[in-house]
Amino acid sequence: MHQPFVAAAISRQDGLAGDGIHLLWTAPPSAGYSVKGYDIQRRASLTQRERICYTLTSDELLRLHRDLRLETSLASLAVRRAECPTFPSQPPDEPFHEPTPKHCVDFRTFPPKVGRNPRTERGVTFRLQNPPGVLAIALRDGKAVDTRMVTSGSGLQEATFQNRAVDRVLLYTSRPASSLTVCVDVLPDPKKEEAEWSGVTYIAKNIQMPLRAVNGALTTPAAEDSLASSRLLAGESFDAAAFRQVADAMNEAAAEAAVASPVWFTTLTRERTEDQFIEVRAWPYGFALLAEAPWRRMLGFGYLDKGGGLTPGATYDYRITGYFRRRDVEERLYGFHTIQLGTTLPASFHLGDLLLNTLRPARVEMFPAVAGAALRSAGRKGIALEPAGFFGAQSLLITFPSPVMRVVLEFEPAAVHSLSYEAKTSDYLFGLSGATFSDGSQSHARSG
Repeated sequence: MHQPFVAAAISRQDGLAGDGIHLLWTAPPSAGYSVKGYDIQRRASLTQRERICYTLTSDELLRLHRDLRLETSLASLAVRRAECPTFPSQPPDEPFHEPTPKHCVDFRTFPPKVGRNPRTERGVTFRLQNPPGVLAIALRDGKAVDTRMVTSGSGLQEATFQNRAVDRVLLYTSRPASSLTVCVDVLPDPKKEEAEWSGVTYIAKNIQMPLRAVNGALTTPAAEDSLASSRLLAGESFDAAAFRQVADAMNEAAAEAAVASPVWFTTLTRERTEDQFIEVRAWPYGFALLAEAPWRRMLGFGYLDKGGGLTPGATYDYRITGYFRRRDVEERLYGFHTIQLGTTLPASFHLGDLLLNTLRPARVEMFPAVAGAALRSAGRKGIALEPAGFFGAQSLLITFPSPVMRVVLEFEPAAVHSLSYEAKTSDYLFGLSGATFSDGSQSHARSG
């Protein structure tokens, strides 16, 4: 499962220290950072991308409303009756009367898939004939990133999202469309795109987080402070105490970054030994500061191109390259990081779409265990498994939502465990072979 790596650019020309083009980006959510930092290239913008469009035939439109789903060469579409979106308003002065319910048609569109991975579009247009108006909501990873409200008197409504990373669009109309057209930008061929950028000069290289745990060039807190403060613009102030608090927490989470992504680590902290611990997920906690432009640049997820060679009014293309471990962007990790410590789970429970059965209730714990007098500690959450034969014939039964070829179990402490397993095909799908695979030898499971 590939994770998104998203970037954006904002131009500024106010006669101030921040003039230039501000670049901002995020790491894939499950990776958290680039192991070699980020490299940035810039070139004068090339011609606009080619667009391809697909217009549903009358028969396809009929089938869409009959079957509620339609696959095309360009996109998958679904339709349902939904309540019309309403906007907040002042309470009426008259007595309340139950209104006659009104419904909208909710077109749910999904860009086509490449293998198992949804494609993210940078330019999407929808044209609908007949509705008096359309509310279009663009989403990425289930979150709204942009909206359009169009009410053309001609009856042809067109909603366009340009330069937005979009993987789904909702179209709300008060009545069905008599025609529907979907247009997307043609994605460049990866090999051709690589060749186009091969000779382009880098304007910045190895932009890395100012944290010793992930940045080998830094060896002391003073070096972290120096790198972070050097990224501030004239007039911006460096709060050393606040930065140290954030850096210490993120360093703790990334202390074993070679073993597992710091995204999954939890920090327990308290001011006095008699206080209860407070749970903090240090990596998301630190990333919350990316909403502030100075913090984004300090942490290595923003860069100001001040413009050696920039021409006002001209358009430029940027390429930001990050380097991520394959395991962090292509593997699906099921963990207990969002579950509060001490929670007792039932014998059968779900982690997302994964069904687990421990045959008896299990308690969420953290490894390494916290020392009694400690004020801070960082680790990963998990559950202890009963030895086979202690309570039933198995320690853990896992049911996957779809077929898998490879499974990694992470154990703590990092040692060789006596592990035997048995895997078989589903009993619920008719025609499967019913094959069973097993291994009773000692196995070494990657530690978390």
